[in-house]
Amino acid sequence: MGQGAEPQTPVASGMLEVTPRSPASRFSSSSGCVNHALCLPYLYVPEPSQWLHYRPLVDVAIKEMAVRMIHHTDVHWRHVGIYRYGDREHAVLFDHAGSRVETQRDRHSLVAVMMDGLGRCESKGCCGPKPAAAAAA
Repeated sequence: MGQGAEPQTPVASGMLEVTPRSPASRFSSSSGCVNHALCLPYLYVPEPSQWLHYRPLVDVAIKEMAVRMIHHTDVHWRHVGIYRYGDREHAVLFDHAGSRVETQRDRHSLVAVMMDGLGRCESKGCCGPKPAAAAAA
């Protein structure tokens, strides 16, 4: 970017825009984040007792990724963040280290694969609190 050039806004670049009116951006200067940034400390990771409540938001996030043919290969509740933008809550998936652009599956099967990962997490409790015996070991 040349000197004096305006930075590309998050909306123009396809990223989420956090405006000065939103709660996350009012701390941006003290947290080291620049304006128009989404910082992980402002995401809420749901507790296991809240998974059912937030599941529809996560389903939307998964479907939005599938529309773009992005396969998040490690979908777990520990990789889900909830944030508020305006008067609505949204889910975002993070930890995309193994994510890739999918070329072998259609969108519907991609959604099914990612939701299956989240379902396994729910049934095994892998992202929930550890039993007391396991934590003491």
